[in-house]
Amino acid sequence: MKTALLILATIFSFSLSAQTKGEKIWQYASDHLGERIGDGNCDELLIYAYKAACDCQVREKVGRNLYHYSYGKRVSRDSVVAGDIIVVNYYDKETGEYADGHVAVVYSVTPTDLEVIHQNNGLTKQKDTFLMIATYDEITSELDDSRTFKVLYYHPI
Repeated sequence: MKTALLILATIFSFSLSAQTKGEKIWQYASDHLGERIGDGNCDELLIYAYKAACDCQVREKVGRNLYHYSYGKRVSRDSVVAGDIIVVNYYDKETGEYADGHVAVVYSVTPTDLEVIHQNNGLTKQKDTFLMIATYDEITSELDDSRTFKVLYYHPI
């Protein structure tokens, strides 16, 4: 009996350690659906999920109120899998550049759409302050019509 338990514990331990960073991020986000993460801002989900997945930082302060985010390797929409990161950037008319607007964890992918886990989508008319699942179309259709935006995808590495 002890041998069987030891074997099961070893297999379970191996399966946990064999998870990719993206799978661990997905697991963290899925486990906390319906909860408010950190201060409720969208980037707090990524900060906490990366910390849980690899004890690493996704955000680095580079100025008084300026941060640099390192989500991973940029990938095309065709290579996105659950656990990847989606970043909706908006065009800032004052600077003439795109700036981070909203981030989320990819929950599931189909050939025609993807679902994400996110909170506090400040770019939309709706202010979500807890983790919820939404489709890509739901997030982008709620964006303020006066803003131009582009979507980037990252694979955590």
